[in-house]
Amino acid sequence: MISQICNEVIGLVPKKEEPGWLSVTGHPGAVYCENSISSGPEATGADVSQAIRIAYFTPLKHIPGPWYASLTGLRLSWSVFANNRIHYVHSLHQKYGPIVRIGPQEIDVADPVAGREIHRMGSGFMKAPFYELLSPGPVDNIFNFRDPKLHAARRKLYARGFTLQSLRNEWEPKVRDIIKLTVEKIKCDAVKGEAEIMGWWTLMANEIVCQLTFGGGAGIVAKGVKEPFVLMLERRMGDLAHLLKHFAPPGYYLGRALAWFIPPLQDIFYSQERMFAAGGDVVSRAREAKKAQAEPRNLFNKALEAGNLTDTDIITDAGALLLAGSDPTAISLTFLLWCVLSRPEVQKQVEAEVATLEGELTDEACERLPILNAVIDESLRLYGAAPGCMPRSPPSGGVTIGGYFIPDDTIVATQNWSLQRNPSIWDDADTFDHTRWLSNSRITDQAKLAFNPFGYGARQCLGIHLGRMEMRLAAAMFFRECVGARLGRSVTDESMHVVDSFIAGVPRDRRCAITLT
Repeated sequence: MISQICNEVIGLVPKKEEPGWLSVTGHPGAVYCENSISSGPEATGADVSQAIRIAYFTPLKHIPGPWYASLTGLRLSWSVFANNRIHYVHSLHQKYGPIVRIGPQEIDVADPVAGREIHRMGSGFMKAPFYELLSPGPVDNIFNFRDPKLHAARRKLYARGFTLQSLRNEWEPKVRDIIKLTVEKIKCDAVKGEAEIMGWWTLMANEIVCQLTFGGGAGIVAKGVKEPFVLMLERRMGDLAHLLKHFAPPGYYLGRALAWFIPPLQDIFYSQERMFAAGGDVVSRAREAKKAQAEPRNLFNKALEAGNLTDTDIITDAGALLLAGSDPTAISLTFLLWCVLSRPEVQKQVEAEVATLEGELTDEACERLPILNAVIDESLRLYGAAPGCMPRSPPSGGVTIGGYFIPDDTIVATQNWSLQRNPSIWDDADTFDHTRWLSNSRITDQAKLAFNPFGYGARQCLGIHLGRMEMRLAAAMFFRECVGARLGRSVTDESMHVVDSFIAGVPRDRRCAITLT
């Protein structure tokens, strides 16, 4: 123990290459402000000179934005810590236009043509260093690989299992059974009083993605309890230490040292170790399923045949897939139900349409329901689970975007919140109007470019077909089984206000109740 403590205390002195507080270029406005003017005695003439040069003597000087954004990223950083970055950046677009300077070396783009060019396959743009924060483990994963070749190779291992045909042939019965039980649980609670749907959708999505990825998670909805690995994963990605290690290394190493004397701190500062301990079950299930040739074959079963994945790769990829496949689905379904139940006339239309389906619901049948799919798309447009920024690093030598030359040391971001609410693209952009999706003439080419709730191109969400299948089946089953459902008294526009929770947009109260009483 003594040697461990000594090692942690020695770590209080960060290595030269480690980022200090507000010091590393690459995070989308959170705390990376390398070239902003320093404050306090550490500020030097060179610091000030560098900041002024970047603010006023680089090509970015021509890009509109608030005067302070050219000098410092602190205002943007504050919006991240205040959980309202999407709203702050959107307000800048409303004032300054589709391309806006939001930091000394960061811009945000809300033009659909430029956005598609930034994210298209082969554009030369790479994921920004920010994505290094989004790995639950010590190695990169399917989600945060910056190198396109490494990402393509890893994605290829899982892609076949996520095709719509594969999901329908192998997994739809299992997915449907889990959704059916979830809706039964919701209905049971709602008849007695109120059902908290976001919690139930989260359990449902957890069980589905655990089953699909590594064959675990059986009984999550029935028991109402998440898998230990999922709990450790959520703690790992949500803890303060995960951010401190990158933004304030001294605080991180101090916390790890103190954790040996203050046991509760171990849950915070040793969350990665605990997550990997819980991940042993993930590894064993994945490798055992491969040996047993169990059916249906989970994703790791197939991937292990095609690639040399280490135990660390399995745990880290499982964590990434669970994060990407659980909360976004639950959040999207929660906002979908809120949007529809807030509009009784729309609710009646959806209920009448799903009532025409006879017998057991199938995803193929649900996909043919125009009103159901229209409300899904409209809720994803306004309240998709990933409304925040997708930062990219330009190709070497820089690039021209919207008539502006962008140097290659700039972070170029887009955010769906602004692209999918751009009034020059969408009529009544902030209004929920599902009928826009029932008329081809209202969805223009620009709207098609701007609508990307699951991302773009080669980096598009691997689970897009699973996510849409879950939304179609869950929504259809809910509106068929819970006819006349109403929102609970605690649900208001304020409680459902979207909070930018670092990597997802969630309701402010993180809950949504419905009733059938």
